[in-house]
Amino acid sequence: MTAQEIELPTGAGALAALDFGGPEPGAGSGPPVLLVHGSGHNAVAWTDVAAHLTSHRRVVAVDLRGHGRCPLESDHAEQYW
Repeated sequence: MTAQEIELPTGAGALAALDFGGPEPGAGSGPPVLLVHGSGHNAVAWTDVAAHLTSHRRVVAVDLRGHGRCPLESDHAEQYW
């Protein structure tokens, strides 16, 4: 499964993410699904799960700060979390 690399803007800078796609908006699909990995992993960990969800929903997996393609760039713990 292929995914498009995107950035998700936040109040504390952008996060790297993978957009696995899904149905066109308004095509009977429900709300998008945001997948968040555990510590020590990254968005790619969700590839197999995303393959099962994209027929029903748009699926985006985020890289948390300091993981995958997202640099740490935190001034304090709340930004990291």
